[in-house]
Amino acid sequence: INYCAFPKNFVPVARPKRPVPNEYSVIFPKKLVEEKQENFLVDESIPKCFEGRTFVVFDLETTGTEADDKITEIGAVKIVDGKIESYFETLVNPKKRITAQIEELTGISNEMVADAPLYEEVCADFYKYCDGATLVAHNIDFDSRFIRRQSQPLDYIFDHPLLDTLVLGRECITGVSNYKLNTLCDKFGISFNHHRAYSDAYACAKLLIEIMKIRKEFP
Repeated sequence: INYCAFPKNFVPVARPKRPVPNEYSVIFPKKLVEEKQENFLVDESIPKCFEGRTFVVFDLETTGTEADDKITEIGAVKIVDGKIESYFETLVNPKKRITAQIEELTGISNEMVADAPLYEEVCADFYKYCDGATLVAHNIDFDSRFIRRQSQPLDYIFDHPLLDTLVLGRECITGVSNYKLNTLCDKFGISFNHHRAYSDAYACAKLLIEIMKIRKEFP
């Protein structure tokens, strides 16, 4: 065992990372237009804490939860000044067989990802989409771990600020049986197709806005 002490003026050198690409090349974000009816009984105001801030709320589907599992789908939406403006969505070929159990859970089959781009091909586009944003997810430790693990060998370093709606929900939402995404969304009347990445991300974005109406300010 080699014990050592760093000098007082030691400054760690940040790992070199690729710059943000100038253009999208494989997956292009799309404008999101929300269609909804006016409901004067629902508070549609945007909390002031969103002003001047950008968030990318994302969700992943994967082949499993272990270290050698891979991403099969990325879904994300971008919130600018409290309004959901665009979305980013793609299946990903994991180069690994999807088990019947995972297919039943996510609805994503081996046939669906057979012709999908590899993560190496879509990482740059997702990195560009996240540029300048705080990343948000429900139980973000899980999703950010997969993104970082598969991105680091490509020199795309996702060192963005992180925000977890699971943690925020536990802090300020009461009267629910648990703090799963679908349970919290049910409380606010947010419907979605659970276990598909884009649908989960969109629902999580709506949930974030509802949480901030209660919380009033970000941590």
